[in-house]
Amino acid sequence: MTNTIFDRGYYQSIQLTDTDGGVIMAKINSDEIRSVTSWFK
Repeated sequence: MTNTIFDRGYYQSIQLTDTDGGVIMAKINSDEIRSVTSWFK
């Protein structure tokens, strides 16, 4: 489910943690959209 949400492109990063705060899974999108002005980013 997390991959589906992340792949839609709305999030820069998604992180799934356990109850102790440990990271189970993390996805980071490092793509930069150059056509958007810097003040909007």
